[in-house]
Amino acid sequence: MRQRSRGLEEIEFAEQVLSSAEQSERTQQVKRAQRREFETRRDAIEGEVDVLNQRIEQLDENIAGMQAPRPNCAASSRLRRRLRPRSG
Repeated sequence: MRQRSRGLEEIEFAEQVLSSAEQSERTQQVKRAQRREFETRRDAIEGEVDVLNQRIEQLDENIAGMQAPRPNCAASSRLRRRLRPRSG
């Protein structure tokens, strides 16, 4: 199916299939089956794209969190010492 790689919304049949004056019941069945297969694959691919887009958003958030400014290590050590309960 070439339509899959071209990103089409609907399946395209060859002109000779569409224009034949007498389309047999078998031809109609094949066209229906092809249409169902195309729609099923299109829906599956759209679902995969949605999942991948969500994953991209999660990774972007992770990156933003990693790039956020971090407190000065020396200042944070002093703060921890001040907040630690004193023994004795």
